[in-house]
Amino acid sequence: MAAGVLESGSGDGVRRFEVPTLIAWAAGVVSSVWIVLGAAMAGVVLWSQVGGAANQPSGPQVWFLAVFQCVAAMAGMFGLLLALGRFRVAPGLTLLLIAGTLLTCGVLSDPNVVVRLRNPRADVLVFPGMALGSDLSVLWVLWAQIATSLVLAALSGLTVAVRQLGRSCSYLMWSAGFGVPLVGVAAGGLWAIRSGVFGGSAYVGTAAAVLGFLVVLVLSFSVVRHADSLAVILGEPYGTLILTISVISFEVV
Repeated sequence: MAAGVLESGSGDGVRRFEVPTLIAWAAGVVSSVWIVLGAAMAGVVLWSQVGGAANQPSGPQVWFLAVFQCVAAMAGMFGLLLALGRFRVAPGLTLLLIAGTLLTCGVLSDPNVVVRLRNPRADVLVFPGMALGSDLSVLWVLWAQIATSLVLAALSGLTVAVRQLGRSCSYLMWSAGFGVPLVGVAAGGLWAIRSGVFGGSAYVGTAAAVLGFLVVLVLSFSVVRHADSLAVILGEPYGTLILTISVISFEVV
């Protein structure tokens, strides 16, 4: 057991892990912020639609924003509960799920926020007069949500890493040594194909597609093998949850 990490049982044979204090505090602060901001954004949307305010945006996307911000607020509640001592069977997985929920909410609340990376002229939702008399743009709110989801994902990794720091660092170095060149080659190949370096050859495109398929296939089997091992270790319901998320993730990728 790593120094500073407590591990306890409750008589049911299930191991429970103590989250390092700094990580718990950070997760609690971030989660509390999104409880407030998510509820506030949902409240702004509802008031703009039913409060009689003039010149407000309307349509399905506005309601999607309200629903996803309510979900973000609920995800923040789970993060706050973790900071207060709950979900000790798999705290790292819990933080990762909260991070994924916030990321999904940030992207789907208004997809044009991400579209603006390629098209700065893409319109985002703006609520006139809803920010203490000023216009409220969802742009900064959703980007903040996406950024804090990445922070929570990093805290999730740290929560697991500190249990066996030396072993975690060796795995991280091996993964970086293998993954960074692979991503670089993939990105360079994609750029070369899209920019016409190979003259638009169909053979090059086919070879790239086959290579990409083989890479995804190998990584998929690796993900399933590790997910299955974690499922056996953690038991229900976390085991089924890990397997489900793993399968869905690499299918989406």
